[in-house]
Amino acid sequence: MTADDEPITPESPGPFFSNYGPRDGLIMRGDAPGMGVLDDRGQVVDVAWLAGSIPSKHGPGQLWRLELHKIAIEGQWICRY
Repeated sequence: MTADDEPITPESPGPFFSNYGPRDGLIMRGDAPGMGVLDDRGQVVDVAWLAGSIPSKHGPGQLWRLELHKIAIEGQWICRY
């Protein structure tokens, strides 16, 4: 395997921001099918996709799968205020 064959895994530079979300709490399951991922300057850098849900006191909170510059960021994420 050469260096060119190795997968690119970007570091998770966070924090991340979105172009959608509630004024308080989590985005609830079913509220948004996907959303833009913004950098700290408010520029869209890619997209977040549905990845499941977690329990919360207000119902199921949405989990997200992030991509930055077309590369998947490992793990699942929540979007909260």
